[in-house]
Amino acid sequence: MQRTPKNLNAKPANATSAAEVLRHAVERRRDNDDRLMLEKIREIASHFKPTNPSKIAKHHEIAIIPESTQSLIQWPSDEQISEVCERLRKLKEMGAQFEHKGDYFNSGELAYQIRDIIRTTADLFQRSQRLGKRL
Repeated sequence: MQRTPKNLNAKPANATSAAEVLRHAVERRRDNDDRLMLEKIREIASHFKPTNPSKIAKHHEIAIIPESTQSLIQWPSDEQISEVCERLRKLKEMGAQFEHKGDYFNSGELAYQIRDIIRTTADLFQRSQRLGKRL
């Protein structure tokens, strides 16, 4: 990790032009900002306790899977899978509305997350097909 000098205006020893001096000052400023941000994140994080995973499941209806007396594996119901599909459809519509309003950060984030879910689902399906061929 590069050490940042206290004086951000100090000229680097090997600088030959004003552009190099400016570029070097910007790099040092960015390094200093990153260091300060990391210190602040660590300070904030030190005040929080990790969340108990069982408490998270209580707050999200979709994460709660009813216990089955027939199987040790708890499979989601068809209703839960349909609910996830409907929620993804609503998220897609919400992202389109964000984009229409010019909020490209949130619309892009939603689009990325939804595409990641679709990609993960496709990977899971391909893996299950490979497993099915082995049986």
